[in-house]
Amino acid sequence: MTTCYPPNQPSWRVIAVRVATAGQPVQGPNRPIPDGFTLSVRMRRHSSVRTGYIAPARVDLQESLARAEFRDNDSIELQITNMNLCWFDASTGTNTDFELVAEQAFS
Repeated sequence: MTTCYPPNQPSWRVIAVRVATAGQPVQGPNRPIPDGFTLSVRMRRHSSVRTGYIAPARVDLQESLARAEFRDNDSIELQITNMNLCWFDASTGTNTDFELVAEQAFS
């Protein structure tokens, strides 16, 4: 599930991606990232200890060396062209949330 914040706005600031059930990967939304911008991905805090995963392909979520592991509030910055190039999953539980923010890259 993908949710935009703030809601009902023509532009977006934060995109929320929810893995509703661990083991059922979710692809990032089809949102282009403009030239000169990077994508920041953060795993939101949860009340229980969980591990979240991000990978460039669904199959890579199964390989520990091909994915990045997240715990609460961990983040990563990516230089990619579209948010749909990211796949998300979780190790346990339900409703594991990630936040995606396109930010202007400074050189």
